[in-house]
Amino acid sequence: MVRLLPDWMAPSLADALFCELRGEQIPWTQGTTVLFGEERREPRLTAWFGESDYTYSGRTMRAAAWPACLAALRPLVDSAAGCSFNAVLLNLYRDGRDSMGMHSDDEPELGRDPVVASLSLGQPRTFVLQPKKNPRASEALTRWNSATAASSSCPAAASTTTAMVSRSSPRAAASAST
Repeated sequence: MVRLLPDWMAPSLADALFCELRGEQIPWTQGTTVLFGEERREPRLTAWFGESDYTYSGRTMRAAAWPACLAALRPLVDSAAGCSFNAVLLNLYRDGRDSMGMHSDDEPELGRDPVVASLSLGQPRTFVLQPKKNPRASEALTRWNSATAASSSCPAAASTTTAMVSRSSPRAAASAST
């Protein structure tokens, strides 16, 4: 099950968090991944915070301590999702060319049935959820300050993507996992 929670935070808090995430406190990197046997630069910037390293598509992100702005947000996300999160992956989409391809959050490091919560700040983008056993996809527009929470059976049973758009302002997404 996936829940969309529009206007999840007070607008002033969302604005402040967006500014902090785009500031010098976050060590943004543009990694390379292996896709269909080819090494490619990721079309976005990323940062990983958690208790252990995280590997996906041939890229290992080293664990780092949660920055203060995310540590303060963590209990609110835990409460909204009804579970405790131990890591967060940040994605910064700098413009309309940055994106996230169709993927499943099913890496071994995330556990057998991970719960994923995502907070979107900045320019709205279309979020696509496609169950693996049903080719019909569901789309939702992630607008400023919207959150999604996916139950433990959803990340492994479905694929998601953040699409490219022709023109876009920056957007940040924080995805926490159990």
